[in-house]
Parts: sequence; C-alpha cells; structure tokens
Amino acid sequence: MVCNWKDNRAIMAQKAIDYLIPYLRWYDESQKGWFDFLVSGYVFSNRDIRNNEPERKILNPLDVDFDKDPNVDFVEDGNWAVVRELVSRNSVVDKFRKMLTDEEVDRLQSPRNTNRDIFFWYNQDEQIFHDEWDSYTELVTVYWKSLKRVGFVTYVDELGETYEEVVDEDYEFNPERDIDIEWDWINEVWQGYRIDGDIYKDIRPFDHQRSSIDNPSKCKLPINGRTYNDRNSSNISLLELGIPYQLSYNIFKFRLENAIAKSKDILATIDIQLIPEGWSMDKFMYMVEATGIAWVDYAKEGIQFNPQHQTVMDMSIKTIDQYVNLLRFIKEEWEYLSGITRQRMGEMNQYEGKATSQQAIIQSSHITEDYFRKYAAFEERDLQSIIDYSQLAWINGKKGAYVTPDGLNEYLDIDPDTYTHAEFGVFVKDASVEQEKLDQLKALGQAGLQNGVPMSIIGEIISSDNFVEIKDKIKKAEAAMEQMQQEAQELEQQIAQQQIEHEQDKLDREDRNKELDRQNKIEVELVKQDIQREVDEMWKQELERRKQQHEENLATRKQTEEERKNRADEKLKEKEIQVKRQTSAKKT
Repeated sequence: MVCNWKDNRAIMAQKAIDYLIPYLRWYDESQKGWFDFLVSGYVFSNRDIRNNEPERKILNPLDVDFDKDPNVDFVEDGNWAVVRELVSRNSVVDKFRKMLTDEEVDRLQSPRNTNRDIFFWYNQDEQIFHDEWDSYTELVTVYWKSLKRVGFVTYVDELGETYEEVVDEDYEFNPERDIDIEWDWINEVWQGYRIDGDIYKDIRPFDHQRSSIDNPSKCKLPINGRTYNDRNSSNISLLELGIPYQLSYNIFKFRLENAIAKSKDILATIDIQLIPEGWSMDKFMYMVEATGIAWVDYAKEGIQFNPQHQTVMDMSIKTIDQYVNLLRFIKEEWEYLSGITRQRMGEMNQYEGKATSQQAIIQSSHITEDYFRKYAAFEERDLQSIIDYSQLAWINGKKGAYVTPDGLNEYLDIDPDTYTHAEFGVFVKDASVEQEKLDQLKALGQAGLQNGVPMSIIGEIISSDNFVEIKDKIKKAEAAMEQMQQEAQELEQQIAQQQIEHEQDKLDREDRNKELDRQNKIEVELVKQDIQREVDEMWKQELERRKQQHEENLATRKQTEEERKNRADEKLKEKEIQVKRQTSAKKT
C-alpha cells in the first residue's frame, strides 16, 4: 500500500499516541484540566518519565506558581515554575527514600509546617482526608532554567564528511580530529525539592531535557500551563466573568422570594350581617365551599343592605412578574456573554425557524471558540511533550498491544533507531475547525467526483494547516490529475480506435452478408430450376404414363367391342339359322 505525504516515522508516532492516550488516561485528565481552565482561568500539567514510561498529571491551579516571559503563552517556555503541595509522610518517603536520613524520616512523623501562610488555599479549620492538619507536610517542587557552558565542535569523520556536535565544558580539543571549537552558553532545566520548609533534596539538572535539534539552547520546563487572558491585565476566567451576573441574579432572586412571601390571594369582603339567621360562621363557610353558593338573608329585621359591602380585595404583589422577567433577562445576558445560548442547549421557541436557530448556534460557537482554541493549543503542547518524553523513555525500543478507539487490536513495535532520533510535529484539531473542513469536503466532493479528483486527495489538502504544504499537495494533485487526464486521453484513443475497428468490422460483415445473400439467391434460383426440371420431368413421365394407359384402355375397349360384336354376330347367325329351320319346318 502506498501512503501519500506520510512516512514511517509519522505513522509510528501516531501509533505511539494511540497507545499512550488510554495508558495516561488522557481524556479523564483533560476533563479535569478543562474544568480548571473554565473555573480558575488557569490549567497546569506536569509531564515526566517514571518507570521508563511517559506520564502526565493535571495539577491543581492553587498549587502552582510560575514566571514566564510576557511574550510567551505557555509556562513551559517560561523561566521557572513551582508546585507547592501538602503530602503525607508516606508519599515523601516513597519519593525520597534513598535521600532521607533517619533523623529526617523521624521528623516527618510530626512535621513543623512553621510557615502556615503558604496554605492559604486550604481550610485550616477542617480535617484533610480525615487526618489532622499536622500530619501533612509541605513539599515544594521547583523547576528553573539555568545556563550551561558548552562547545560546538566541528570535526571530520573517517569518510571525510564535516559534522558539528555539542560537547561539555570539560571537553579537550583534539587537533588530530577537530577542526574548530566554539564555546557558548545555552539554557538548561534544573530541579529541586524542599520538604517541610528547610529540607532540600535532589537539586540537580533535570534528567529529561527537551531541547530542539535546530536550537540546543531552546529547552522546556516539565511544568506546562496557560492562562485564559492575562494580556495587559490580570487573568480572568469564564466563571469570574459571570460573577456580576450571579450577584445581580441572587439579589433579585432574594427580592422575588420576599415578594412571594408577602403576596396574598384575592379576597372577597362580605357583610357579616348577610349570614342567614340561625347559621354559624362555620356552617356558612361550609355551604359556600360545598355548593359554591353564598346563602344570604336580606329580610333580616333591622338590616339595611348596602351593595358596597360586597367587594373583592387583590392582596397579590404585581412586581412578581417584573422580578421573574428581570431574572430571565439577567440569565439571557449571561448566556449570551458565555456563548451557551438556549438554542445551543436545544431549547427552541415555537415560532423559531430552522435558519434562525442554526444562526444562533453558529454565533454562540464563535463566542466559545476562543476557549476551545486556547485549551486545544495547551493539549497540543502536552501531546508534543509526551511524544518527546516517549523518545527518551523508549530509547531501547518498545513493544506492546493496545486497543484502538474503534475496537481494533493493534500492536506497537517501536524501532529505537528510527523513533528516538526523529522530530515530530503534533497538531490538535478543535471541533469547529474540523466541522468547517468537513463541510468544505462535502461541498467539494461532488465537484471533485465530477472532475475525476479522488476524494482522498481533496481530504488531504483540506486537512493541511500549512500554506506551503497545501501548495505542495496541490502541485502533486495537479500532477496526478495530468497523469489521470493523459491516461483518460489514451483510454479515449483506445476506445475511438476500437470504435473504428468495430465500424470497419461491421462494414466487412455487411459486405460478407450481402455476398452471402447473393450466393443464397443464386443457389435458390438453381434449386428452383432443378425443382422445376424435376417437376417437368415428372409431369412428362406422368403424361406418358397416362397416355400409354389411355391407349391401353382404348385397345382393351376396342378388343372388348370386337368380341361383343363377334358374339352378337354369332347370335344373329344362330338366330337366322333357327328361323330358317323353323320356316323350313313349317313348309314341310
């Protein structure tokens, strides 16, 4: 199978990501980070290598402090980062068991925690994890960038090729091999831990340096993170944007509750003198509720009826509807600001058309696009770091099985010579951009099919983010199209030639058919003539036979007539003789 615009390294990196995402519980951790990003406006993660496997952990924004260049957006590109946590004694011993002395281990039984101001983010009046406050100690993890003196050595190898490599500051120049050496300072990430305020451990250069092949001085911190909006102002989150609306909502909701508490029903005022004589108040009210009729006695002695005494009193508060409308207005304003409108939540009015609802959903997606875009960029950096750390963790190769999202079993086989010396680029796509590309792909699909462009080429061009790459793919697509057109022309020529041959063959068949028709006609005529001759001969023979038979019949008839005539003559002679005899006798 031929893969266009892909190579084995990219496929290997994609398989590594497919293997690491479920292993690192990527989606669960990303959900925690997304929650932190919306609530606090910060999201932080710690990427490292443990037990020869990459790891990623979302950090509590209240535990992290950092310093970054105002012109960069991510903490990993900054100067330093600090993680301050409350941890148990067991966690400290597990992490630093070979570095702690016996006295330090005993001290962790009752940590000092002298500087309790650093724990401003915890509630000191409550127990933590059902233990006492004093059973937890402070663990501060610090990463910072320092300078390291290195040399850039230019040398010639055994084949006469010139190369350049980076060496440490204790490297000694080799005149037999080296051509030149240039000393310079590059950045290097360091790490250090402080336990319980004054126990410092494991202060050294960070083991897993993420540097660039093009720029050795470019390195990144293991701690990454970003803020939502701290450009020319203090950071603010989506939750903080809604605080003024929430306060206003709470104020008017409280007034609404007070108005509802003060509000009474509509009351009717009836003169007590109208109660029929002999009835109690309870009986009168029972009859009103049971029958719906207020029985009165206007004929009471000494009672003068006044219709004004029968009135209706409205004790309800008219401002309740105004408070409800005001609360609805505040809610709609906050939904519009946050981008989560009722149409996006699936709530449609009765008379809203499809186009109106779709436009409202698209407009709301433009508002929330900034949140998704920034968080997607953060995840892109984390994916890139995981790939970089996997190159260091799997320096001896990696083999394993995993299950893809579509349920297929895949086998991971990392070649260390190919994988660990490659530099990959990871790109995270957000939903709205992918939807736009999908819509474009659908729109271009019909035209592409009509023009003979394969759908795979259209999909690869649209999914590209780099303009130069797009131009390169377009050129390759055009070359493929030219080849396809040339093949189509050759095919058309072959079809035309086949049609000509078919027409010529048709003409030849028609000529052959005509000649056969002529031959058939001649043969038919000859057959007819033969048949006619045979018929004539048969008739001639029949006539001869009939003539001969007639002659025979005539001869037979003539003979018969002669015989009859002879018999008649004989009879006549006999009669004459007899007559003569009789006559003679008479005479005698």
